[in-house]
Amino acid sequence: MLRRIRFRLRRSIAFLAALLLALPLQAQTPGSGPARAGTCQGQDLLRTMPAGTRAELEAAAKSEPFPVGNHWLATRGDSTIHLIGTFHVYDPRMTPHMRKLMPVLHKADKILLEATEAEMARLKRDLATRPDMLFVTGPTLPERLPAAEWEQLRAELSARGIPGILAAKFQPWYVSMILSLPPCAAAQMSEGSTGLDHMIIAAAAQMGTPTAALEPYDTVFRVFGGMTAEEQLDSVRVALATAPMASDLLTTMTEAYFREEHRLLWELSRQQSVAAAKDADQARADFAVMEDGLINRRNADWVDRIRAEAPGRTLVVAVGAGHLAGHKGLLNLLAEDGYEIRRQDF
Repeated sequence: MLRRIRFRLRRSIAFLAALLLALPLQAQTPGSGPARAGTCQGQDLLRTMPAGTRAELEAAAKSEPFPVGNHWLATRGDSTIHLIGTFHVYDPRMTPHMRKLMPVLHKADKILLEATEAEMARLKRDLATRPDMLFVTGPTLPERLPAAEWEQLRAELSARGIPGILAAKFQPWYVSMILSLPPCAAAQMSEGSTGLDHMIIAAAAQMGTPTAALEPYDTVFRVFGGMTAEEQLDSVRVALATAPMASDLLTTMTEAYFREEHRLLWELSRQQSVAAAKDADQARADFAVMEDGLINRRNADWVDRIRAEAPGRTLVVAVGAGHLAGHKGLLNLLAEDGYEIRRQDF
């Protein structure tokens, strides 16, 4: 169902929003070593922006269904579905949220996620036998980028625990994903400290609750693999240019998540993409293509699976928070299908 995704990422904040609110962090960087220790503290851009800009973003967010909230209950007949918006990088504030969620997880007949341990294990096996999933078979990044850009890129990746000899052969889109995280977050990932979805998977294993994936393990690889070679290089340059802001961007994402303002964050991503572009109309079109491929099409596939699993059961659906809101978000799709939707404490 996925078609080729062709877009230009105008600001890495849009990429990071997709990464942390919409995409599962399914694989560690192959062969990466310990990343440089550091702090992830930065500025919350949503708090420091002009009041007028913030008001515009809030108005755009509120124009969409279910713009806030990280835990929702959908009921219809004998079907009960808890939808939990997750964030894919660990934060200590997730621990009290997990304590609140434990009674919900205990009652679940099944937990549906973007990826389970089985999918992640299969991905790791395939990465060992299909290097083309992450590595280029043609010219490497040092051969395709000017020397100065490559040296800057090598330094940024080294700070994230990835040696240049390995990074040189990565697919450019994967490099962009790595650069979108500051070194401190990369260090957490290399140490196995991951987000709320992984905490839910661990709890399910302890309780013996069945889990299942909502999509094939390589869906995200196919989405980004649809970019042209030049579009991938462009994404590297954008991510490289804004790498010094990575801590600010991550802080913005994190604080918005814990305020449960996931649609506001998505609108910030859209606004930043358009504001940075020379051609605003093209930027809006590019962002719409990204949103369609990473959010809307996946949601449409997922809701079919959820409907099939729901009758007579209590389900927990734990996915990136960016999938919840909007006219084509999971909550609205279920509401259109006759489910009653009620926000829950998170």
